[in-house]
Amino acid sequence: MTVDDLMVRLCRSAVSCLAVPTDVATDVENVVYAVDGLYPELPVVVFGTDLSGTVFGTDLPDVDAEMVDAETLTDAAVVDAVADVLSGEPPASARPPTRRETLLAAMFDGFPAHLYAKDADARHLIASDELLTPSSLLGLTDMETLWGDETYDEANYNDDRRVIEAGENVLDIDEYADSTGHFLRTSKVPWRDSSGRTVGLVGITQDMGELREQKEALRRQNRRLRKVALMTAHELRNELQVATGHLSQIECDETAVDATATSVEHVAAIVDKIVSLATFNQREREPTTLWLSAIVRDIWETFSTAESTLSFVNDRRLLADRDATQLLIELLIDNAMVHVGPAVTVEVGGTDTGFYVADDGPGIEIDPPERALEPAVTTVESASGFGLYIAQQIADEQGWEIGVGTSVDGGARIDVTGIQEAE
Repeated sequence: MTVDDLMVRLCRSAVSCLAVPTDVATDVENVVYAVDGLYPELPVVVFGTDLSGTVFGTDLPDVDAEMVDAETLTDAAVVDAVADVLSGEPPASARPPTRRETLLAAMFDGFPAHLYAKDADARHLIASDELLTPSSLLGLTDMETLWGDETYDEANYNDDRRVIEAGENVLDIDEYADSTGHFLRTSKVPWRDSSGRTVGLVGITQDMGELREQKEALRRQNRRLRKVALMTAHELRNELQVATGHLSQIECDETAVDATATSVEHVAAIVDKIVSLATFNQREREPTTLWLSAIVRDIWETFSTAESTLSFVNDRRLLADRDATQLLIELLIDNAMVHVGPAVTVEVGGTDTGFYVADDGPGIEIDPPERALEPAVTTVESASGFGLYIAQQIADEQGWEIGVGTSVDGGARIDVTGIQEAE
């Protein structure tokens, strides 16, 4: 049995005593701490030839373990220590596992997701081996692991404290793990005992790679349809304005002219509806906690070229609708690609009230620059001129504001403000 499958094996087995060598792959104190957290009545014997570095009750809360100076499991000292434990009343863990324990083991062993449980101190007591090895997590908080970025580890630890101390659910947090290169989605809920007291949390982290591929295919299709709809609507508007102008010059049956004018107004209203649907689909939206970096890196993998560069200045957690935020950032990055070219450097950073997307191109060559937010306004002949216009519509619907300015490199900088920061 290895440390990585230890906790799941304990859920499936009747165990009267656990003997742990000091040369396990991780700190033995952390292993014993995790075992004690799930099975506080299970006796533990720790054996090894050098016990000087194994100290309980310092960094970790005090746990009960018998320390034996021995080289192997079959040494007399270990056998005597185990025999002494077994001479007393059998611990609760010596009984066959319950159906609930085997159910828990099946979930942790079989689901294609990272499952874990933490105690009231936010330390891992059990974890599956889908994304991270359990031996690297047992007994540790997220702040003490070596897997992630310090910013994310601290944010995840703060989420843990919120779940444990306030009893709140933290659901569907999208993040990007620099250490593994995975796009992840995490949810955590309180773990409560039979009296309803919160004693820790249980969580699930899923790899969103396959879902991202499906969503990207749908996004590409939607982008094509959106551009066709907007360009068609723009041309129709131009023709309707011409028709309205001609109608005002016609001198004939007023009834027929009025009827024609009404029809033109009706078609114009349909065009307005097409624009509304093409810019963003109106529906009830629930804000959620989003990592700016996770959304940007997700989009960047689709737009980036061999010559392009993404410069991420600083991260920020946003409280916003996922679809709206993703589409808005997608439009801003696409705008930089279109106006600067494949060798563009795109810079993204969080601000006190939102975020910005900047590039190293020639800047916005439109006077005044705010006209770039209007429909069909562009300096690139092959572009539709609707990208920033759609971005403006999305921002308006969310209660945000878009500002057009100049980056430190002289290129364009688009600031999105008014976005609430997640706790």
